[in-house]
Amino acid sequence: TFFADLEAVVVDEWHELMGTKRGVQAELCLARLRGWRPSLRTWGLSATLGNLDTALAVLLGADAAGSARPGRLVRGEAPKSVVIDSLLPDRVDRFPWAGHLGLKMLPQVVDAIEEGRTALVFTNTRSQTELWYQALINARPDWAGDIALHHSSL
Repeated sequence: TFFADLEAVVVDEWHELMGTKRGVQAELCLARLRGWRPSLRTWGLSATLGNLDTALAVLLGADAAGSARPGRLVRGEAPKSVVIDSLLPDRVDRFPWAGHLGLKMLPQVVDAIEEGRTALVFTNTRSQTELWYQALINARPDWAGDIALHHSSL
């Protein structure tokens, strides 16, 4: 068959699919693949799942007898220190709320990124993400290849 050599399937951002129509389609596809490849390994990835046991059970599905497939949960439990820092202009009444929203804060954002080993910068639209990426690369060309921006609704 077409999937004769398939050994594993990785489902990224499982929390985004679980409980949705697309998630059900993914579950059906996985069930079909397991019919052809009973020993198929399935990995689900997510950094933001709440009920891990339910997510594991839904991802692995049931075997032919209707019993839950055995699985193992792997989670990172290293202690982490998280610092949340919102950068705001000194005077909000002079802050441009249209057009290139926030780009006047570029120097402060660059400084904040340089201070930390890792940083997440949130934007509210895809176009803002693209503008910020270009602005950051223009400000720090040496960051090209080291940074990535991704738009996502919060």
